[in-house]
Amino acid sequence: MKIGFVLEHFYPHIGGGETMFKEYTSRLVELGCEVKVATSNSGGVTGRAVYEGVEVQHFPWRGFFGHPIPRPRDIDEVAAWADILHGAIFPAAPVTLHAARKFHKPCVVTVYEVWGNKWFWVEKNFLKAALFYAFEQFIIHRNYPLCHTISQATEKDLHQYGKKHQPVITIYPGLKSHLADYVPTTPPASVPQKTFLYYGRPGKTKGLFVLFEAIKRVATVLPDDCKFVFILANDPIQEKQKFIKLVAQHQLTNRVQICDPLPEMALLEAIQKAYCIIVPSITEGFGYTAAESCALGKPVISSDGGSLPEVVSGQALFFQNRNSADLARQILLAAEGRFEQIPSKVFDWAASTQKLLGVYEDLLKQHGKANAAVVTENA
Repeated sequence: MKIGFVLEHFYPHIGGGETMFKEYTSRLVELGCEVKVATSNSGGVTGRAVYEGVEVQHFPWRGFFGHPIPRPRDIDEVAAWADILHGAIFPAAPVTLHAARKFHKPCVVTVYEVWGNKWFWVEKNFLKAALFYAFEQFIIHRNYPLCHTISQATEKDLHQYGKKHQPVITIYPGLKSHLADYVPTTPPASVPQKTFLYYGRPGKTKGLFVLFEAIKRVATVLPDDCKFVFILANDPIQEKQKFIKLVAQHQLTNRVQICDPLPEMALLEAIQKAYCIIVPSITEGFGYTAAESCALGKPVISSDGGSLPEVVSGQALFFQNRNSADLARQILLAAEGRFEQIPSKVFDWAASTQKLLGVYEDLLKQHGKANAAVVTENA
């Protein structure tokens, strides 16, 4: 089977979606498929490259609303070659659909998240929020043959804000297999203080400032050995700088430590040393931070936003999305060790890839039958 992907970003660009498609494409090659990817040069690479048997063409696409816009002419080569096309929301999706129709190929589109009214939660400028909302509505209202969502929460939002008759299938992505086998060099019991850890991007949807408001509420009542550590990416840098200033202005530097991004193994070590991981996201299509932390056996405090209730397991506490007062209450419960116990959940890449391959096979069969029906009608 020859599979062509049309993606805004791909490896070496770093992100949840990029991690997911890097895994899918390399695993599909291992299963005997031929895979080509048309993508932007957002990861710093322009031109052709090969990663683990996956042929990738990085194009200098221009951006719109922060998203690279694929040029239709750049997709033609992959579309003509492939048996099936796979795109992803946002701008890559309608371009993929156009190419699929042009070359009479079946296609599937991945939907990470549908924000809908949540645009107005995270964007203070009403006009910008309205533009983002309209842009998303334009994208999701195409007549895609099949939408692939990565959580039940995203599927629910797609039905709510998109066309309800649109075929949808949910397949959870997997987690890195080495997480369950990771052995820390420093046992957690040897760490003298209780560290509440946030790690990841300081983006508007990640709830960073909801957590900050909760810390302000509990700072004077928590035991002295309770600290908050933030391992923050540098994108978006404006939000990171804003957070650093707020911590200083409110004189919380004795409670809050802010760190730059760490290499993977050093990050795993920091997660294992932490007493508890906090995931205050306002919306999540899947929630890798939460799922990975749970796979490492760490207690988690999570918002109930998006897919997070679907992926959190083990020792956990949930707070009402965007409610800093409720988050403060859960932090105090966590400091006393009063977690709930949620049955473990497994997210396996091999099983996920096999399901996706099954989707491709079904679409190809349906496409073949549809073509046969057209031939019969015209005979």
